[in-house]
Amino acid sequence: MASHSNWGNVELLESLRSQVAVFQEGRGVAKESYTFMTLMSAIMTLGGQAVHAVFTLMMALAPVSEIALHVARFALENLVDILNTPDSKDIAVKVITRYTINQSVAFIPKI
Repeated sequence: MASHSNWGNVELLESLRSQVAVFQEGRGVAKESYTFMTLMSAIMTLGGQAVHAVFTLMMALAPVSEIALHVARFALENLVDILNTPDSKDIAVKVITRYTINQSVAFIPKI
Protein backbone atom coordinates (compact mmCIF):
# COMPACT_ATOMS: atom_id res chain seq x y z
CA MET A 1 0.00 0.00 0.00
CA ALA A 2 1.33 3.42 -0.90
CA SER A 3 1.40 6.02 1.80
CA HIS A 4 0.42 9.62 1.22
CA SER A 5 4.06 10.77 1.51
CA ASN A 6 4.86 8.90 -1.73
CA TRP A 7 2.39 10.98 -3.76
CA GLY A 8 4.93 13.80 -3.99
CA ASN A 9 7.50 11.37 -5.34
CA VAL A 10 5.06 10.05 -7.95
CA GLU A 11 4.23 13.57 -9.06
CA LEU A 12 7.95 14.35 -9.34
CA LEU A 13 8.51 11.23 -11.45
CA GLU A 14 5.53 12.05 -13.67
CA SER A 15 6.83 15.59 -14.14
CA LEU A 16 10.28 14.25 -15.03
CA ARG A 17 8.75 11.73 -17.47
CA SER A 18 6.76 14.54 -19.08
CA GLN A 19 9.89 16.68 -19.56
CA VAL A 20 11.80 13.75 -21.07
CA ALA A 21 8.87 13.08 -23.42
CA VAL A 22 8.82 16.74 -24.52
CA PHE A 23 12.57 16.61 -25.18
CA GLN A 24 12.27 13.37 -27.15
CA GLU A 25 9.28 14.68 -29.09
CA GLY A 26 11.57 17.37 -30.47
CA ARG A 27 13.84 14.57 -31.71
CA GLY A 28 11.03 12.74 -33.51
CA VAL A 29 9.95 10.28 -30.81
CA ALA A 30 6.17 10.11 -30.45
CA LYS A 31 4.72 11.29 -27.16
CA GLU A 32 2.45 8.22 -26.96
CA SER A 33 3.08 5.23 -24.70
CA TYR A 34 6.70 4.11 -24.71
CA THR A 35 6.89 0.35 -25.33
CA PHE A 36 9.74 -2.12 -25.09
CA MET A 37 9.89 -2.31 -28.89
CA THR A 38 10.23 1.48 -29.06
CA LEU A 39 13.10 1.26 -26.59
CA MET A 40 14.83 -1.53 -28.56
CA SER A 41 14.35 0.36 -31.82
CA ALA A 42 15.93 3.47 -30.31
CA ILE A 43 18.85 1.48 -28.86
CA MET A 44 19.54 -0.24 -32.20
CA THR A 45 19.27 3.00 -34.19
CA LEU A 46 21.48 5.00 -31.85
CA GLY A 47 23.92 2.11 -31.54
CA GLY A 48 24.24 2.01 -35.32
CA GLN A 49 24.85 5.75 -35.40
CA ALA A 50 27.54 5.37 -32.72
CA VAL A 51 29.30 2.59 -34.65
CA HIS A 52 29.17 4.73 -37.79
CA ALA A 53 30.65 7.69 -35.90
CA VAL A 54 33.49 5.55 -34.51
CA PHE A 55 34.22 4.12 -37.98
CA THR A 56 34.25 7.63 -39.47
CA LEU A 57 36.62 8.80 -36.73
CA MET A 58 38.98 5.88 -37.40
CA MET A 59 38.99 6.67 -41.11
CA ALA A 60 39.76 10.32 -40.37
CA LEU A 61 42.68 9.30 -38.14
CA ALA A 62 44.23 6.97 -40.76
CA PRO A 63 46.60 9.69 -42.07
CA VAL A 64 47.95 10.18 -38.54
CA SER A 65 49.01 6.54 -38.40
CA GLU A 66 50.65 6.88 -41.81
CA ILE A 67 52.60 9.91 -40.56
CA ALA A 68 53.80 7.84 -37.61
CA LEU A 69 54.91 5.13 -40.04
CA HIS A 70 56.94 7.66 -42.06
CA VAL A 71 58.59 9.01 -38.90
CA ALA A 72 59.42 5.47 -37.75
CA ARG A 73 60.98 4.59 -41.11
CA PHE A 74 63.04 7.79 -41.10
CA ALA A 75 64.31 7.06 -37.59
CA LEU A 76 65.09 3.42 -38.45
CA GLU A 77 66.94 4.40 -41.65
CA ASN A 78 69.13 6.82 -39.71
CA LEU A 79 69.71 4.39 -36.85
CA VAL A 80 70.69 1.55 -39.19
CA ASP A 81 73.01 3.87 -41.11
CA ILE A 82 74.70 5.01 -37.89
CA LEU A 83 75.00 1.48 -36.50
CA ASN A 84 76.51 0.18 -39.76
CA THR A 85 79.24 2.82 -39.70
CA PRO A 86 82.55 1.11 -38.79
CA ASP A 87 84.55 4.16 -37.65
CA SER A 88 83.66 5.71 -34.29
CA LYS A 89 84.66 9.19 -35.52
CA ASP A 90 82.22 8.88 -38.43
CA ILE A 91 79.53 7.73 -35.99
CA ALA A 92 80.08 10.84 -33.87
CA VAL A 93 79.98 13.09 -36.94
CA LYS A 94 76.76 11.47 -38.20
CA VAL A 95 75.05 11.70 -34.83
CA ILE A 96 76.05 15.33 -34.29
CA THR A 97 75.21 16.49 -37.82
CA ARG A 98 71.87 14.70 -37.93
CA TYR A 99 70.94 15.98 -34.49
CA THR A 100 71.82 19.59 -35.35
CA ILE A 101 70.09 19.40 -38.75
CA ASN A 102 66.95 17.97 -37.15
CA GLN A 103 67.00 20.63 -34.44
CA SER A 104 67.57 23.49 -36.89
CA VAL A 105 64.75 22.30 -39.17
CA ALA A 106 62.42 22.03 -36.19
CA PHE A 107 63.03 25.65 -35.22
CA ILE A 108 62.79 27.33 -38.63
CA PRO A 109 60.31 30.18 -38.19
CA LYS A 110 57.20 30.04 -40.35
CA ILE A 111 56.84 33.01 -42.69
